[in-house]
Amino acid sequence: MRLAGLQVNECPKILSIAPSINDHSVYFLAADVRFPFQIEGIVSYLSTRIPSDQELHDYAGEYLLLTPNSEEWDPHTAKHKDQEFGMTNYRGELKERPEDRILISSVNQSSIDCFTDPESFAAAMKSKVHRIRSVTSNQPKKKHKSVKASNLARRWRILLAQAQKTIEMTTQRCVRSGQVPSLN
Repeated sequence: MRLAGLQVNECPKILSIAPSINDHSVYFLAADVRFPFQIEGIVSYLSTRIPSDQELHDYAGEYLLLTPNSEEWDPHTAKHKDQEFGMTNYRGELKERPEDRILISSVNQSSIDCFTDPESFAAAMKSKVHRIRSVTSNQPKKKHKSVKASNLARRWRILLAQAQKTIEMTTQRCVRSGQVPSLN
């Protein structure tokens, strides 16, 4: 239902800290319609029935979709787990997304003018990129051995096929070693 754009609050009102109409309901934002869940034991549900032929005729085209309007949907796909994992760190906290972060080292009149004039902005960006490249190009490049599936399977005690898939799905671009103890 959430993939269909609905606001779903499955927490029963009796378990809510401050019960309101929003608890234990499904809300259709576009239609401004809310349906309350019913409860049977510990199972929440929406009371439904098959519409009559007359109702189908009278309300043709006026319906609300509870599920995404797509040809197929697999609730057991690993895609959902991967998306969740990509949004959180190992503690379950939300990761900072690069587009949420803007780094400005100092603000002065020239930097403000830079944003109002496209040519100044482009020149400023080129100078920053050049400085970054010059710093990184002076560092010695070390070639690290890549992880082998057999070693990974032995260390993590997983199947060789799982280890191979893990290696295929990861980049290994940031290999840590004893010579570089921190990543600044």
